[in-house]
Amino acid sequence: MRTGIIGCGKIASFHLNTIKGLSSVDVVGVADASSENLKSFSNKYNIANTYSSLDELLKQTKPNVIHILTPPKTHRDLAITAMNRGCHVYVEKPMATNSKEANEMIKASEKNNVKLCVGHNLLFEPVVRQAQEIVESFEFGDLVHLDVFFIFDTTRVADRAPSDKNFSKHWVHSLKGGLLQDLAPHPLSLGLHFIPDITEVYTIAKKVNTNGGLVNDELRVMIDSADSTGIISMSFRAQPDNILLNLYGTKMTVKVDVSNMLLVKQKLFKLPKKVSRGLDNLSQSLQISTQTIGNVLRFATGGVKDAGGMGVIIREFYKSIENNTLPPVIGREAAKVVELMNKIWN
Repeated sequence: MRTGIIGCGKIASFHLNTIKGLSSVDVVGVADASSENLKSFSNKYNIANTYSSLDELLKQTKPNVIHILTPPKTHRDLAITAMNRGCHVYVEKPMATNSKEANEMIKASEKNNVKLCVGHNLLFEPVVRQAQEIVESFEFGDLVHLDVFFIFDTTRVADRAPSDKNFSKHWVHSLKGGLLQDLAPHPLSLGLHFIPDITEVYTIAKKVNTNGGLVNDELRVMIDSADSTGIISMSFRAQPDNILLNLYGTKMTVKVDVSNMLLVKQKLFKLPKKVSRGLDNLSQSLQISTQTIGNVLRFATGGVKDAGGMGVIIREFYKSIENNTLPPVIGREAAKVVELMNKIWN
């Protein structure tokens, strides 16, 4: 398979490193409108074929697959151009800036009979997949409520830190919700994965810190459905940097620390309250200890990859092309995230 990449920013390294591990895939060229980004990336990874535009990349290398890693406002046009040329497309989140663009991308995929996959990588973290299996099992019961808390330390990504001298020029400012909207697909995709058919959305967005050039630094979204509710929270002020997912069922509660790769099941013990609490504490402690030791061993032996869920979704995307099956995140699922974003930043 012949693959091209457009967009040579920080995320491109994760994509390229995963692709290089696939024996059936050959990166035939990269493109970026920024000559500085293009030169830096191609030199680092020894890529000979570099181009200033997608059109040039398509014409010169004739790829089968295109990875679109550019700012969101460019996704629609680039994706449709690539799909009209017969390319399968992997596009980074957010899929598009509005529902109209997302639907146009889906139609282009269907018209050209090519695959469109959106990079909602958190859904492919092992602990999230494990949580999904538990929720679908008899032991969990019915989902009553979920909480997602996405805590992001803006100082850990230089060009997205308000204190960075170049932040005022960053493309996130072209989004109505700024940096919050850029990162929102991560927690929103988690929430919609477990509660896909929402009926109502209630939002609180606020700016507490007056410095730094952020539109808002706090977001709370309550979603409602026929059978369950959810609260999706984002914060640039809480510490430490983390992603937490709690799922409350009629028979069990599942607590997922995505960042630290921990999952804890909390069950009901039909015993006197004091005994039940003691057993619950012991059970949670044992689960955390066992998983922590396992994670340390995986780190030490190289079993934990930097790309994490991103590596998983990219590999499954290529499998879907080879086997002619649905991509891991189809356009219509991702479009629901875009629709929810539109309701938040209407």
